[in-house]
Amino acid sequence: MEARSSGSDAPKNMPGIYDPNWELTNEAKGVAARWECLRRNEAFRALSERWLESEEFRRAHALSPIYNDPQYHGPRCGWDWMLTARQRVNLAEFQIEKRHWFFDRRFNFGPIICRENFSPAALTSKNWRGFLRVEPMPDGPPPITVGQSWDCTPELFKKQFRLAYAPPNEFREINAGLHEHATCLARAASRLAAGDPLKEASVIAYYLFALGSQLRDLAEFSKVFKIPRRPHSEKRFKQFLEQIRESFRASNLLLPTKTYDLHKSYQGTEEDWHWFLEAERLGLDIRNSADLYKLSEHYCEDLRQRAMRAKAPPRTKAHGHTGTKFSSQVIKNRRSVVKRHVLTIEKWIRAA
Repeated sequence: MEARSSGSDAPKNMPGIYDPNWELTNEAKGVAARWECLRRNEAFRALSERWLESEEFRRAHALSPIYNDPQYHGPRCGWDWMLTARQRVNLAEFQIEKRHWFFDRRFNFGPIICRENFSPAALTSKNWRGFLRVEPMPDGPPPITVGQSWDCTPELFKKQFRLAYAPPNEFREINAGLHEHATCLARAASRLAAGDPLKEASVIAYYLFALGSQLRDLAEFSKVFKIPRRPHSEKRFKQFLEQIRESFRASNLLLPTKTYDLHKSYQGTEEDWHWFLEAERLGLDIRNSADLYKLSEHYCEDLRQRAMRAKAPPRTKAHGHTGTKFSSQVIKNRRSVVKRHVLTIEKWIRAA
């Protein structure tokens, strides 16, 4: 397969064109590609249109499994940022009223600020309505649209979208959170054991559901190990680390450094994105024979120019000089290659 060499020659200043491979790190490329695929996804665009048109639909959708499932953090982040600050506050108040607010405040997205007025341990059936305070973000950015490429979206959206696709995976100590949850659980158990004299069963149920969601996310997205908090010799501690390493290796989660750092196919390779965007820019449908032929001509010329500058893959033939026509056979031979590049990105878009 003839492929673009690393370090694309694609112009980076063409109006309306953005390639996620222009980002500097593999992680940044991956997150940017997710948004680029998501905003082109037909189902997401259709839901986004209804989301913006009707507050009634927004409220119904905000109670749906799709909106509230942690697997859909990314699309939900996009929807929340499509609202004005006032619209998002109104929706947040509705979510809190219906107890569909995410217990982990980081996963309540949009141009808003949420504060807890007191500790969750003091939450009761009488004061739960005053537990949270949601306000519009001062001088927040304007709403985003599905027409905005990643590089044109606000930095605050980018920060939350990155979090949406990397839920509680960051390396950190979780003892403080576990201690707080233990206190809340003990308090809830004592209330229920006493026969719920303060009529707090519904509040406790909401808290237990939220905690269950957090624990499920912790088990799904993380590996949790218990290391006793006491002095350990260097040798003993290294044994713990080796056991952790072996657990990741057994789950095929430990990749060789060289392999990981050289990986170039996050939601499509650089070559895949280049030709998908080229087809999109030219308005070419690869399912149309004439359009595919035209795109293949562009592909042939691109290979020729790179071959003449010694930047093409090995054994790439230039097939003439600048300005000369390609034979129809050369163009036909390369149709399947450029088509495969476009189809790869289309597959990622459908999966978004």
